[in-house]
Amino acid sequence: MKGKKKLLARILYYSGIHKVKWFNNKNKLIVFNYHRIKPNDNNFATPFDDDVFCPTVSVFIEQIKWLKQNVKILSEKELIDVLDAKRAPSGLNVLITFDDGYRDNYTLAYPALKKLNVPAIFFIPTNLINTRQVGWWDIIAYLIKNTKKPYIIFEDKKFLLHVERKKTIEFFNNKMKLEKAEKTANLLKTLAEVCEVDMPDFDKQDSQLMTWEQIREVSKNNISIGAHTHTHRVLSTLDLTTQKEEMTLSKAILEREIEQNVSSIAYPVGGHQHFTQESCNIAEQSGYKLGFSYNTGMDSWSTIHAFNIRRISAPENKTMLAVQAVLPRVFV
Repeated sequence: MKGKKKLLARILYYSGIHKVKWFNNKNKLIVFNYHRIKPNDNNFATPFDDDVFCPTVSVFIEQIKWLKQNVKILSEKELIDVLDAKRAPSGLNVLITFDDGYRDNYTLAYPALKKLNVPAIFFIPTNLINTRQVGWWDIIAYLIKNTKKPYIIFEDKKFLLHVERKKTIEFFNNKMKLEKAEKTANLLKTLAEVCEVDMPDFDKQDSQLMTWEQIREVSKNNISIGAHTHTHRVLSTLDLTTQKEEMTLSKAILEREIEQNVSSIAYPVGGHQHFTQESCNIAEQSGYKLGFSYNTGMDSWSTIHAFNIRRISAPENKTMLAVQAVLPRVFV
């Protein structure tokens, strides 16, 4: 499927029929989501999770320029107004979001968005910003990348790291995503012991995350701040009381820090198995107006649900983004 998409991208791009005016997309909302932006450095490497990086900053700028020239980029407020009015806007509409509060959202993405006067929503997990600790997915990647052991054994399962390092990272990520929170509460500590690797030090983790000062700055410059819960634990792994605490606490902290109302929440990880209808109900009861999933497709205005707004992962090149925009039915 991936090969077909790349081929389609090349055909559309070089034939010129990737232009939006060739297609009738007035009933679609596409929410492109990013996590991290890479610097323009061919030698760039991270000690943390590779999979949260999307395009380089130069490609990101090309993508945003293309979107601005060809589609309507909505702000959070404009989307809320559309849903309140229950009237589909004309043309193709796009929303841009970022998850997890990474520092490069501020140093690389924000300057481009500000220069081009393009709105976005940054979803912030408040406890990570408060404690200056990266998320569990980054810790898992760090420990497995840095172990000197040729293999590790966990719960009687052997992982040959010289050939299965990426699969091993995926295995532990899936445990955090799908198993009950009480079962995985000590997983990172146990993994560190198994790998015989110390946790990354404070400075190494701190440097990966936005500061409250940076979050306050972007919130005053066309960037809406949304919640990403407090601890970024997967909602479906938590009981309903804890889900409520995660959503209300993150909203309260954000509103105190930026002195603005917080209207949106993105459910951590965000696949359909990672939150429930009860999660959506709690989000609404907690005072949010919008709730976002992730990697779940695109929305039609006729069927959109304010607390289950679909998002797709932004691609690593401009051409693929253009194809996703002009042919949304291919990617639903």
